[in-house]
Amino acid sequence: DAGGGGGGGAAQHQKSLFATATFAGTDGDGSDGIALDDPDFWLKLMPEAAAAEKAKEEWDAGEEARQLADEAAAAERGEVERFEWTWPERKRVLFQLTNYGFGQWAAVHAAAKLQPDKTPAHVATFCRRFVLEASRSLPDDACPFVLAAASSPPPPAVDGGGGGGVDEAALPPEEGGGPVGLSLLFAEPLFAKHVRARAAEDLARLELLQPLVDAVARVGGQSCALQPGEDAGAWLQGVPEVAAVYEMLEPPAPWWTARDDRGLLIGTLRHGFGRYDVMRADEELGLGAACDAAIAAAANAIGAAATVAPSTGPSATDQGDAMDATDVRSPTTRSKRKRSTDAAAGGKENSDHQNTRDNKRGTALAAAFAKDATTEEEEEGKGVEEEVVAVATVDWPLSRVLSLRVRRMCTALGGKVVVALPTVRPPPAPRVPRVPAVRKGGGGGGGGSLGGGSVDKKGGGARVNAAAGSLDKIARAAMQIAALPRDAEGRVVLPVGPVHGVTLEDMGVVQPPHREGYHSAAYILPVGYRSARQYMRCDDPDGPRTRWVQEIVDRGDSGDSGGGGG
Repeated sequence: DAGGGGGGGAAQHQKSLFATATFAGTDGDGSDGIALDDPDFWLKLMPEAAAAEKAKEEWDAGEEARQLADEAAAAERGEVERFEWTWPERKRVLFQLTNYGFGQWAAVHAAAKLQPDKTPAHVATFCRRFVLEASRSLPDDACPFVLAAASSPPPPAVDGGGGGGVDEAALPPEEGGGPVGLSLLFAEPLFAKHVRARAAEDLARLELLQPLVDAVARVGGQSCALQPGEDAGAWLQGVPEVAAVYEMLEPPAPWWTARDDRGLLIGTLRHGFGRYDVMRADEELGLGAACDAAIAAAANAIGAAATVAPSTGPSATDQGDAMDATDVRSPTTRSKRKRSTDAAAGGKENSDHQNTRDNKRGTALAAAFAKDATTEEEEEGKGVEEEVVAVATVDWPLSRVLSLRVRRMCTALGGKVVVALPTVRPPPAPRVPRVPAVRKGGGGGGGGSLGGGSVDKKGGGARVNAAAGSLDKIARAAMQIAALPRDAEGRVVLPVGPVHGVTLEDMGVVQPPHREGYHSAAYILPVGYRSARQYMRCDDPDGPRTRWVQEIVDRGDSGDSGGGGG
């Protein structure tokens, strides 16, 4: 046992040797070794590339700081030489665009807090150009809804800060109007890099909100979408994918209705994504009134439950009075004492919107005003049982729950399936019993087996199955080889490729069996085999690529058996 434990420790030590490996230079003295667990491994391994990247980042930061300083100095002097989009204005507009959605120009303009020379028309032109420029760095099918909205002319004016009411074509060219408006702005290297970096995240949010913007515009605006009645809510509830959400998923709160969904979605366009406290305070949306009504109903239910008291046998008060009146204890008679505990468990929980486990689930059950008026009668065995009334906890939903609801509704409005309907799988086919294979051949007394042979209960076995898989692989390889271009004599025309980035330049010559090191049971190393591949440079990704060549060379019979190394 001791020897076995030592062997296991040695094996464990052998497995962990790679963790302590180092990269060493050609000098061999070990002074330039780099450990794999070194935090600055890549910095030490490729110092030139790291230095170039650091210098580029410092230059970008310095350029942005210089632009901000120039803009601040000009603002202090009160100089307004020309129309210009400052860096803070650009970032604020893009941030508010992702909160309100494409086309909500009045809301974006008011929330971005721009200079007086910027109007909603300027915001519309800037955001439209941003979507077109940012979509170039994404796949063609990444944002079809918002890209169609940016490519189409402005829609007619609707209420609630929609996309209408702005005349983008009336802007002068220096302020973004015309076919070449804002070309110089989006051609700035630093801002172009910022647009590409934010493209995926910002366009994903805009693509999420765009079906909602289009649906509200089709119904006539935000006020029309909030009208009471089933016909007014058909723009949301009439979508089949939204109906699946109502059927398969739970609402954000027990008191939540379809009217609250409409208020939540319209509030997102009116006040911005995630501003749920402001939406609750908006009386027209009706979310705060619905929550307050549910809280009042729960309070009335708790009050009604508090008035219910059990009446089994003598009441606890009567027994207590009788006990106080006859407080004479004899040595032969046990004392009859009353044990009563009044527990008020529950009530309205999470009144301060705490992030508790019950509040996370949305529908917690609290024991409200549970009264335990139990009287122990050791001689007579009488008592009063406990009564617990369960009341649903009512509270404003968590922000993450409401955000998930908005995402699901907007996705369903876009025609995408949010909840997959359950599919009925057909019953499995009945299993047919396998007939055991009969091994042919005689051989010494089979003990009653058919024809003197023995029955193979394991079927074909692992070797037969492996051979079948190898045959399939060989057949596929033969088909691929047959499809290669060939010359008049039937030889493959080289080079072949690139295939997965690799180009085959020479097939090489297979060596005779007596030459060791060029063939084995698993590999064949033909001398002269050569392939090439191109890799991107680390220090200059946009420059010419490096060509790597792999070749099998002949080292002679006198060398070692590794003559096939390339």
